Amino acid sequence: MLTLVVNGAVAGVLVVAVSEVARRYPRVADVILAVPLVVFAVYAVMYLRTPSLAPISRMARQMLVLVPLSLVFFVPLAFADRLHLSFWPAFAIGLALVTVAVTVYLWLTV
Repeated sequence: MLTLVVNGAVAGVLVVAVSEVARRYPRVADVILAVPLVVFAVYAVMYLRTPSLAPISRMARQMLVLVPLSLVFFVPLAFADRLHLSFWPAFAIGLALVTVAVTVYLWLTV
């Protein structure tokens, strides 16, 4: 239970830190968000817990598909001005697009 609380606290600190960086240096925050730092950490922890490459390799192959699918989230936000959308509608549409894209992928690959 303590590990869960610590992991949650670390994740919260990271979100706050990146949002603070984004206010001051948006391009730096873009780089931080674009580089999947969490993936690096998860893979390292997985390997340290059970030194087997097979599950990590399987996850990496899934990420090669899921990362491009998740990019649809950014489309309504990137074009919100042109589409005359405010933040929350653009955000909701992005979440809906990601949900549909990932659901279709999971449904097709069962």
